[in-house]
Amino acid sequence: MISAVIPSGRPEREGNLRDLLGDLERQTLRPVEVHVVRDVRPSGRARNEGARRARGDVLVFLDDDVRLGNERVLETMVRCLHTVDRAGMVGPAQLLPATSTWFQRAAARQIPRSTSPVVLVPTDSDMVVTACCAIRRDLFWQLGGFREDIPRGVDPEFRHRLRRAGWRTVVVPDAWFYHPMPANLPDLCRTYYRNGRQSARAVRKAPDLALENPDGHVGQFQSRRGAAYRAVRHVVQLAGRAATFQWLALAAQVSYLAGYASGWVHGPEQDG
Repeated sequence: MISAVIPSGRPEREGNLRDLLGDLERQTLRPVEVHVVRDVRPSGRARNEGARRARGDVLVFLDDDVRLGNERVLETMVRCLHTVDRAGMVGPAQLLPATSTWFQRAAARQIPRSTSPVVLVPTDSDMVVTACCAIRRDLFWQLGGFREDIPRGVDPEFRHRLRRAGWRTVVVPDAWFYHPMPANLPDLCRTYYRNGRQSARAVRKAPDLALENPDGHVGQFQSRRGAAYRAVRHVVQLAGRAATFQWLALAAQVSYLAGYASGWVHGPEQDG
């Protein structure tokens, strides 16, 4: 039995949400219930609220701006949960929608973790994200669910706890979902500024949330690095993107760092 949980709070995504619900109806293994959690923030609290209502054995978390790639996504995720040894959290690859503009495609090529390749066999990866993933309900609550006190970083924090408990995060084979990039440069900058601001607020609240997010399907990596290492890495990345004319990635990173600086200086009490 599958319970789907979809946090939703943005009116402009209602059309996509209806299409996503249609995707769920066409799945070969359909959820017994779908909980659309409206106007609950932050995202960790919204997802936990849906999980508390759920009665299925497997929780499937989805974002309201994604679409499923084919009719076997849920079936494939559930199969991997039951057949792949120590698979704790599973998800499909992430692709751009076919309707993406040249700007969105260019941004995805330059910005890491915007997409991930489809795999042919179950693959350990940090690219399992709450935009589309599945986990057994008993394991989810055994690990304490998602953190409800941070505005950002819920995904890597939960994956970190899951791996420390001896479980794997696995990308499932021959399955994918579609997730759009920001539509234009102002939207891109606003998105990454907000992400940076929220990341700073989360790290100020809990310094242990400064976790690594490796690019691509990487299973083994060092999850924590010192502040000096992260600062040098940003400098190297900025220089590299400027030297190779990756202007969209450069704009996104500068926006993120500006947002991070703002969030660090002002702190959560100043953020509306």
